[in-house]
Amino acid sequence: MTYKPNYQNIVDVALNRKPQRIPLYEHYVSYNMIEKITNTQLSRYYWGTPEELRLMFANYTAFFRDYGYDAVSFECCVTDILPHGGALSGSGKGYIDSQETFDAYPWESVKELYINRFKPYFDALAESMPDGMKAIGGVGNGVFEIVQDLVGYENLCIFFEEPELYASLFEKVGQILYEIWQWFLKITVTFTAFADSEMTWDTRVTPCCPMRTSENTSFLSTQGLSILFTNTADPSFFTVAARYLQ
Repeated sequence: MTYKPNYQNIVDVALNRKPQRIPLYEHYVSYNMIEKITNTQLSRYYWGTPEELRLMFANYTAFFRDYGYDAVSFECCVTDILPHGGALSGSGKGYIDSQETFDAYPWESVKELYINRFKPYFDALAESMPDGMKAIGGVGNGVFEIVQDLVGYENLCIFFEEPELYASLFEKVGQILYEIWQWFLKITVTFTAFADSEMTWDTRVTPCCPMRTSENTSFLSTQGLSILFTNTADPSFFTVAARYLQ
């Protein structure tokens, strides 16, 4: 009997309900590994034309369907488009090292850079989604990762002695990330759950970050979304899973 995927299994697990079947989940599967397993092409099309992107995602989503998954894991990371980024991966030195560089940073360009870069990928994924499946992921990176990508860990430790600049970094990045998620949630019908340990912060621990639990809950509710918060081992973070209501 051929297995038919059902994304509702992922939704049920996210809401702590017993699913019809315990679903498989991978946060990320290497494109190279999928190519070896399925003898198809993914990486060569990643930077391609819209037609090549559709072909890539047809192969990509088929892997998850054929190997017993109920949802397709996919995210596009904010750090991939950040001007002067790279400190998180160690490929660059933190650009923001003072109040002057913070003020000079092109914050207003980040959202549009993200949309222009990744909307074609989300569109191609939607066109290629197999019957019975939806995606998990969406906007990659959390507040701390983006701050570290722009500042570097050592600078961030030093900035702790400058509380106004330290707070401004998290406030600015939190607001930009929130706006990107607002855009994403308004345009997607392909994703069933969104998980990010930094999407919302415990304000008792990190009062400088504007991504409040109540603010996210209110916005997601206006988009017809249900949201589940689960404490992680680190009390400063929550795990967030959101899904479209049936």
